[in-house]
Amino acid sequence: MSKKIPKEQLFQLLIEIQSELIKMGGGTNSPPEALNNDGPPTAFGGGKITFNEWLQWVFVPNAMDCVADEKIPPTSAVGVMAVKEYDGNLNANELINKLIQFDDIINLLGKKVWKEEEKSREKNRI
Repeated sequence: MSKKIPKEQLFQLLIEIQSELIKMGGGTNSPPEALNNDGPPTAFGGGKITFNEWLQWVFVPNAMDCVADEKIPPTSAVGVMAVKEYDGNLNANELINKLIQFDDIINLLGKKVWKEEEKSREKNRI
């Protein structure tokens, strides 16, 4: 189950996502208090922090770690959530596009792994 992870491309995309957050005015210098008091929030902030805060303080750092450790999840839907969250916000178009690009890369990698595993299962059945 080997998957060639485009680390440089993913790291660059995550840096661009962080940059877009800052351009939109969503970047902050310190994590929101909710992260310190309540521990990590549920998916997409779980109502304890804003989506922008979740992207900056949870998603981007965790995604960077996953890429560095080559522990890529099988799927990603952060772009879908961004479309929903930023509906009507024209200033968010570039951020949304970058998050969708991230999803596309992760989901493509996940499909490749699934296909490799399926082939392996087929060989073992014979």
